[in-house]
Amino acid sequence: MSIHGEAKEQKNSDSTLIYEVLKEMIVSHTLLPSQRLIEQELSKKFNVSRTPLREALRRLEAEGFVTYTKNRGVFVSYLSPKDVEERFIYFSNLLAFASSLSVEHLTSNQINELIEYDDKMRHTTSMSDRVQWVAYNQSFHVTLVSGCPNKYILSQLTKEGERLWRYWVKAFNLVFDLEVYHQEHREIIEKVVKGDKKGVYDIVYLHTSRFSDKIMLISKDII
Repeated sequence: MSIHGEAKEQKNSDSTLIYEVLKEMIVSHTLLPSQRLIEQELSKKFNVSRTPLREALRRLEAEGFVTYTKNRGVFVSYLSPKDVEERFIYFSNLLAFASSLSVEHLTSNQINELIEYDDKMRHTTSMSDRVQWVAYNQSFHVTLVSGCPNKYILSQLTKEGERLWRYWVKAFNLVFDLEVYHQEHREIIEKVVKGDKKGVYDIVYLHTSRFSDKIMLISKDII
């Protein structure tokens, strides 16, 4: 590999690392909505030139995590309560559609995984176990859509889920009755076993929308 090629590869590596770190900081609320990102400070933090940094920021901008404001700089994206509501409506439909398409392609092993994740969630309902509950819940839905044959839908679902994750995380830490969600998971599994695509769509949409309604109720504390 030429020196020029090695330099280009290093620049791409730096850009990817910066992108991943900043995205994680935004999702975890280490960087807050509307917070300004100063390029000079970030260059020093990551010990890189402006070029890979700007590439990372442009990638974050394309995915909706940051916003460029003319004559002001780069800011962590802020979503109004209305923005969050509209995105959750879109996400709920997308997740329900992907889940329904997945039904006829799920294997018996994957259905067993759904049952196992549901059982594990039912045994991790205390606040001290909430992080693990969230992980099982995410694994349940990832498994549910894993049979979806439309890779573009899955790609869009992943991107939108990442954009909304910072809002999910905050809401998951609140105290609320989990029993209704466990019951809906069991109903989803029953519909999957029966091959009922429409039934799966309807329940998943209701399931996701109900949770998004809770997020909207406490949006002022999240956004």
